[in-house]
Amino acid sequence: MRVSLILLGAQVSVAALGLARSADAEEARVPSVIGDVGAVPEVMPLGGDPKHQPELSELGGMPRLQLAAPDFAPSGYQQQKAGDSMALSLATAHGETPHQTKASLAKAIDLGLVPIDYNLPDPNRGAANHFRALGGVVFSNWVNWQFAWLFMDMAFVTSESIARNIKIGFIWDDNSLMTNFFRHPYQGTMYYHSARGAGLSLWESALYTAFGSLQWEFMGETHPAAPNDFYTTTLGGIGMGEMLYRLSSEVLDDSTSGGERVWREFGGAVLSPLRFFQRLTTGDAWAAGPPHKNPSPIEFELDFGVDHVRSNDFGELDDFDPSLLVGFEVSYGDRLPKNDAGTFGPYDFFDASFSAALLNSDLSGGRMFIHAPLHGWNQWLSEPDDPNPDNNIVGFSQAFDYANSNLLELGGTGVGIADWANWRFSKDTGLQLTADAQWLAMSGATSPFTHASGRTYNFGMGMSGYLAARLRLGKYGEFGLNGKQYVVTVVDGEEGGELYGLIRAHYEIPIYKGLGLGFSPLWVYRYGAYKEVENVRSDSFETKTYVMWKI
Repeated sequence: MRVSLILLGAQVSVAALGLARSADAEEARVPSVIGDVGAVPEVMPLGGDPKHQPELSELGGMPRLQLAAPDFAPSGYQQQKAGDSMALSLATAHGETPHQTKASLAKAIDLGLVPIDYNLPDPNRGAANHFRALGGVVFSNWVNWQFAWLFMDMAFVTSESIARNIKIGFIWDDNSLMTNFFRHPYQGTMYYHSARGAGLSLWESALYTAFGSLQWEFMGETHPAAPNDFYTTTLGGIGMGEMLYRLSSEVLDDSTSGGERVWREFGGAVLSPLRFFQRLTTGDAWAAGPPHKNPSPIEFELDFGVDHVRSNDFGELDDFDPSLLVGFEVSYGDRLPKNDAGTFGPYDFFDASFSAALLNSDLSGGRMFIHAPLHGWNQWLSEPDDPNPDNNIVGFSQAFDYANSNLLELGGTGVGIADWANWRFSKDTGLQLTADAQWLAMSGATSPFTHASGRTYNFGMGMSGYLAARLRLGKYGEFGLNGKQYVVTVVDGEEGGELYGLIRAHYEIPIYKGLGLGFSPLWVYRYGAYKEVENVRSDSFETKTYVMWKI
């Protein structure tokens, strides 16, 4: 159900993006005229960064002029509203005001028309933002608890059960892999969006995500707190949360009104419900404001096709009937620095993929994979002024992996170090290479041996390695190859070690505009070496054939 909601939100996002994704539409919202200043003709500002006012062009016989205005930092999403303005005057490049120019006659620019990046935290955030974040986290847990109270005995919380949970401490639970590696991370996005929607940064929001998880574990349920829930809710909530938050920013546009505004708010609410809650509490959900301008390009891809699976499931060979494939992929950012320091912040670029197998009870389920930087440093491999410069990025990374079907279940979340190398041959051709090594805070994969855990999988901690290559060939399509390897030690379940991973290739060829065809084979393998029982092996091979639509 939650996968369906995310895919629905993605489709609403794509529909909404079609209304305002073109560069011309964005530039049209930048104020086109400052106004009349004595004999000075109308001036067309170049637009862009409100922090650095543009230099004006030569105006006939007039001297070269500049906009003179008080310096100010880019306003945060909650601070910059329609109607906010700053007075501007005209001055020469040397700071002298011509005698025929009267500053009092200069019209103000409405900052509500200047595009801003909705992903930026509030630069003026203070105690009020933190109180709103805390209130959103508590509200989210209260709503979740009310729902659970209607259907589950574990929600009948008392002061005695809370005291008992605190005394007992953490105990591994026996919930399904879907609950531990998808539902809990999604619950973590609620805490995360409560804080991000209140104007806080990723790192500040991470603390509220951890707090929300601890509050729920000790006070929201009668059974003991689980360490696996805390790990997956916090780390998974950050990864899934920032990705969904940035996608919701692409849907929202406070400069719109009427039916378009309603649909955009609806799409944003599906992708980020607690951000929408914060927007309701502040009135941002209906207030007029500036449009969104993302400094990074984004590529969306919708896939519809057929998935054919053959498996060797712990010695049992099967050839399954084809299932319907629905997928959504996001390539966010161009991996080029946007500041003079040459650094990258959390999720300034990332790759994410979602897919679901439908109409086949043997294979039904969903998958989600996210890979992003937490911080990176840029190194140029060519002249930075080249039209298509080459660069290399070294930094810290985060990944979130989840796959759930009747055939295979695996999940994991981790942080580590990574390298992203980028060669750009032309605007539409290039090569991207990625290498990553991560510490797995928590992982799991299906196994026939799980000791007395009551689960179909073991909890493990360890390391993962990731390699990926993407070759863009312009009109000849795109070829990609990536693989991820997990090596873990079982921390709860059947004592031993486990090794599992996947290798995927794809080739996509454009046919007409954004439409094209794609083919993608996938190999998933698993090996378990245990101390008390026999070792086990399993693998599956999938072939996906699909129609794609790129935006």
